[in-house]
Amino acid sequence: MNIIKNKLDLYKYYLGGVVFNCQIIEMDLKVIYALLNSNTKKDIEEFLEDLIMNKSTIGSVVHELIHSGLFNKKDSQTLYDIKKIRNYWCHEGVIQFAYEKNNFNRNFEESFAKLEEEHEYLTKLQSSIEKYKLNFYGKKFG
Repeated sequence: MNIIKNKLDLYKYYLGGVVFNCQIIEMDLKVIYALLNSNTKKDIEEFLEDLIMNKSTIGSVVHELIHSGLFNKKDSQTLYDIKKIRNYWCHEGVIQFAYEKNNFNRNFEESFAKLEEEHEYLTKLQSSIEKYKLNFYGKKFG
């Protein structure tokens, strides 16, 4: 069954994908942060539980990871970009065109192009971050 009937449906599909990938990335970053601050598997579980219970944001975790020294300058910029992309699409993306009556079509097309590009970027990045997390876990606990 094809549920995508028009470009707006595709926009919604991409937006859902961006949010989905950002949530997976956020949790993977929390796991990496927990690995960095834990010595045992039980410590990791407790650290993660604390992050979740205290509603740690992607911004706070990215900040801590950037300042941990674990990542080089380029990777630190990527972490910052993830936070920026996530915040844009969760708080501003749709508003940039939906409430602009005069230039709706142009603004929609610009927003769609940006969303499509960032959806593809985050899909690839999510896979890379997951591999990094699993590798980091493997190195720490064999």
